[in-house]
Amino acid sequence: MIVRTLAARFAGGALVFPGGKVDAADSDPHWNELVGIEAATAPAVGVAAAREAFEETGLILSARPLDTEALAEARRVREAVTRQPDLFHGLVARLGGGLGPMLPFAHWITPEVEPRRYDTHFFLAPAPLGQTLVHDAGEATEAIWIRPSDALDQARDGRRQVMFPTRLNLEVLAGWTSVAQALEGARARTVVPILPQITVEGGQMRVRIDSGLGYASTEDVIAFPGR
Repeated sequence: MIVRTLAARFAGGALVFPGGKVDAADSDPHWNELVGIEAATAPAVGVAAAREAFEETGLILSARPLDTEALAEARRVREAVTRQPDLFHGLVARLGGGLGPMLPFAHWITPEVEPRRYDTHFFLAPAPLGQTLVHDAGEATEAIWIRPSDALDQARDGRRQVMFPTRLNLEVLAGWTSVAQALEGARARTVVPILPQITVEGGQMRVRIDSGLGYASTEDVIAFPGR
């Protein structure tokens, strides 16, 4: 996970999963042979997820282990990819093997009352061995490996700021005890678009989702803007 910079226009200071928006280059048909998505999700969305993870953490979700020389090349071009996303395809092609499997995990859409809205796809992927996380020092101030249960504990005691969708996805992940179990669980999930509703009741702003969407929790209290 990463900690977003306080200067970010959205979710500044929050502990989030790496990600960002789809770029036109992510839809290049040449990606079809290099990306493995185990569902009928647009390949461009998976490419964007892998590219943004690389830009923000330095982690490249390659389908095969990368040697020291390959990792050094990835580090050299990382900043250039951030400025010019179409360079990511060339990097992955040169490294060989393409991107590893990415399993659709969740699909959240920002509530309609929000001025800035996002159509967000979450993926689950096994992390390649031998790679080190390094945050980009632009969009993020920290990049960390953290157990889902620890992230939830830190959110509860105020050490971390975690948004509602992030918390619910962490709760699901905390129910699995290994990567293999998590991947198996992700394959069994039915991913549908989730559109939370925001209401104000008794001076509290609450966010809710329908039950039966694969989450044990369905609502939370959120702070009013400016508080």
